[in-house]
Amino acid sequence: MEKFLRALEVLCERLGGKGIRWVVGGSLSLALQGVDVQPEDIDLITDEEGAYRIQEILSDFLVKPVRYSSIGAFSSHYSIFEVEGVRVEVMGGLRVHAKGRAVDLTERLDRPVYVKIGDLTVPLSRLDDHLESYRLLDRPKDREKIQKILEQLKNQSLK
Repeated sequence: MEKFLRALEVLCERLGGKGIRWVVGGSLSLALQGVDVQPEDIDLITDEEGAYRIQEILSDFLVKPVRYSSIGAFSSHYSIFEVEGVRVEVMGGLRVHAKGRAVDLTERLDRPVYVKIGDLTVPLSRLDDHLESYRLLDRPKDREKIQKILEQLKNQSLK
């Protein structure tokens, strides 16, 4: 987890105060909110404009430039960076297409949950938003995550 925290420190330092709306999504967001998962990368969700601004700010870490991409159930303005040895995937204007619907995940930018880690304040995608996405996708590989998120939400409500 140490390398993820070092990468988050760089991201927060570089992106903070720039007027870019972004949240950490995916498994790192889950892990930072107490869900028992092992992150493999950092997923940043932003809007379309944010994807291009992040590319400018993180140009020295760029692996794959921003391009509109539609793969499987996901579409976004997508780019890849490597920060402190961690793969960072940026998705601007992310949409999920499943069950005959298209869901715009940029609404998560309007209601992040903030987690304080040392001196860092990191904006995260909320657990209930993750739960909604995993249920919408209905992939076998996500069923365990769904159960773990439900357990964590239950634990939080008991506190």
